[in-house]
Amino acid sequence: MINIFGAHNEQNQMFNLDGHQWRRHLNQKGSDMIDVEQFGAGEYIQAFINAGGTYSNPGTYLWLNARTPYQQAGQWGYFKVLPGGDRSILPLGGAAPKAGKTASKEAGDDVLSMNQQ
Repeated sequence: MINIFGAHNEQNQMFNLDGHQWRRHLNQKGSDMIDVEQFGAGEYIQAFINAGGTYSNPGTYLWLNARTPYQQAGQWGYFKVLPGGDRSILPLGGAAPKAGKTASKEAGDDVLSMNQQ
């Protein structure tokens, strides 16, 4: 899930995440799938997405405010989707995720190389 919050502004914004779609109405079966959503001041978007799009493709995707002046002001960035089993990002300080699988293969294997002695 991605959360997008609208700061105080008199103009509406447009959130887009290239290569991804989400339901316009979260809990409504058959709701339209969209890839850009408008939001205003004090509003928020909760976009439940499948990382990597429909086919879970690893890669670097662009998220942005679809209004050009806001892109130029810096409202854009990268959304990185790693391949399954990739170990380039691990939990910090030996912490494990609360649920699901961890990237670690064995106990103690989640220590960053710069912290090993």
